[in-house]
Amino acid sequence: MNPHWNKIKRIFSEALILEKNERARYLEKICEGDSELMSEVQSLLDSHDMPGTIDRPIENLRMSVISKARGNLMIGKLIGKYKIIKELGHGGMGSVYLAERADGEYVQRTAIKLQHSPFVSEAQVQGFKSERQILASLEHDHIARLLDGGLTTQGQPYYVMEFVDGKPIDEYCDEKRLTINERLELFQDVCSAVQYAHRKLVVHRDLKPSNILVANEGSVKLLDFGIAKVLGGGGDAASGKPSDEVRPGWQGFQPLTPSYASPEQVLGLTITTASDIYQLGVVLYELLVGYRPYKIDGDSPAELERVVCSSDPESPSNRLQHGDQSCLTESSELAKISEARKTGISQLHRLLRGDLDVIIMKAIHKKPDCRYDSADQLSGDIKRYLEKKPVLAHSQSKLYRAQKYVLRNPFEITAMLLISLLVAGYLITITWQTQKTHEALAQAQREADKSAQVVEFMLGMFRAGDPRANRGDRVTAGELIERGLSEANRLDNRPELQANMYNVIGKVYTGLGRYNDAVVSLEKAVEIQHGYAGSTGTEIARYMNDLAVALTRQGKYGEAYTMYRESLDILIEQYGEIHPEIANTLDLMGSWIPVTGFDEAKDIRYRVLEIRKELNGENHLLTADAYMKVGQIERSMAEPE
Repeated sequence: MNPHWNKIKRIFSEALILEKNERARYLEKICEGDSELMSEVQSLLDSHDMPGTIDRPIENLRMSVISKARGNLMIGKLIGKYKIIKELGHGGMGSVYLAERADGEYVQRTAIKLQHSPFVSEAQVQGFKSERQILASLEHDHIARLLDGGLTTQGQPYYVMEFVDGKPIDEYCDEKRLTINERLELFQDVCSAVQYAHRKLVVHRDLKPSNILVANEGSVKLLDFGIAKVLGGGGDAASGKPSDEVRPGWQGFQPLTPSYASPEQVLGLTITTASDIYQLGVVLYELLVGYRPYKIDGDSPAELERVVCSSDPESPSNRLQHGDQSCLTESSELAKISEARKTGISQLHRLLRGDLDVIIMKAIHKKPDCRYDSADQLSGDIKRYLEKKPVLAHSQSKLYRAQKYVLRNPFEITAMLLISLLVAGYLITITWQTQKTHEALAQAQREADKSAQVVEFMLGMFRAGDPRANRGDRVTAGELIERGLSEANRLDNRPELQANMYNVIGKVYTGLGRYNDAVVSLEKAVEIQHGYAGSTGTEIARYMNDLAVALTRQGKYGEAYTMYRESLDILIEQYGEIHPEIANTLDLMGSWIPVTGFDEAKDIRYRVLEIRKELNGENHLLTADAYMKVGQIERSMAEPE
């Protein structure tokens, strides 16, 4: 082998183990301006990454260069009923071509895999035929179908398969900017294809993004069973030898892709379906994080064994947090990764932390027995995650299961919490008020009586929701509130309690997102408070602010702002210009730039700041918040339109 080829081989080996986004920078540095050398290495890298190509050991790379030159000569030739259009990829043993049917029966594009017999051993010829036989046994929506096969007039074996006009799954997900959940749903189709192959006793052994294509409409296709293994002694597509005679790891022919190889592949141990589960985990890791679990430095068997078999990979969330320490533009890389998933870096980290960490780390466990038992089981845990149910890989503590229940039932839990918090708020207010003067004590007693009435009313609602009182039927939060509203409608002779109940129910409706119902209930509360002789200005103002919040959510900004103005006038009349309630109401009004305009909004923001400083001092959080909002509006007004 000449020195030039030795150099190409060395650079190719070093570049191959790098992440794709690191290779260009590495080649520019190592090739030192030699554009021809850089082009030759890049050609080999492109060939290696091409979907449908045949992975081969480093000693076969020179043959791939010859195969590439030969591929140009094949364009326009006939193989069986098919005419070669162009080469899609090539390897040491053969090439894959795009072809079209040439017998005029109908229009059809296919992919043809052709073996170049002069470059391969008899064992590899048998391996090619074994791969063809494996494909013939697989009929699944997400596996590229075998259409035909045979020998050319020169005696070269070939087979014709479905042409998949798609992109590797990682590129597809990034280009389409699929969210984490969308990527998980797509990945479930991959699991389905792998599970089907396993039921047919076929282990793929080379699962990686370039062997999983996704068409533009989102259809997944698994392909390239070139190093697949049939369990139970059925043979091996990589070498043509029986399963128990495959040469392991890096010795001679290497039936693996280093970046995705399982520990048992690297060590040359018995290969089972657990090896495919590991590779599925690596692919899922890369789809969600944008990085692989390991960074392999160097191309020696010892280095590969050290990294894959001995070092512990970081969890996906930690890998994202640390990024690629060798990359000078780490933060920009992380920003690109999160942007491709329609989220931010912090949000992506939160999504990965927890169940997704646990699922992936179980799939890529170094011990095969500690991984998922099947691709179906892995897919099932992903399904449970998407449905916010407890996943099998996670410890099944009571707290964990309770958290999952809350995530699955947010509206009912929110309604109950709102009711509980509102009741608790009344009780806390009573406790505080009893510490006031004798005159205020009488008022506190009245408030206590009122709160007790509210509590009793709420308890009656909950008793109405008891399954035993409803013949075992489950009562939803919405039905519970409707019953409460019906009861409130019958309290005309108790206006103070009725106003309280309409206000409570209105705020619960707001929390549930039922804004129209909220406005109706809150308007009744305000109307009753206005007409009730015992109402205080503070109560009326608070009720009006609650109504303004619901009107805002409803999109009626002008009406909401008017309500805030009326509330503010009432509060100023009762307390003067300086009071926490006044600051809170002004703070809400300061956000209404579309209604007030920038100038009035600016005045409001400065007014809030002055009140906060006088009541709380310079170093209080509320004062800091007021300063921040003043700065925001000053910056907005300074920016050109």
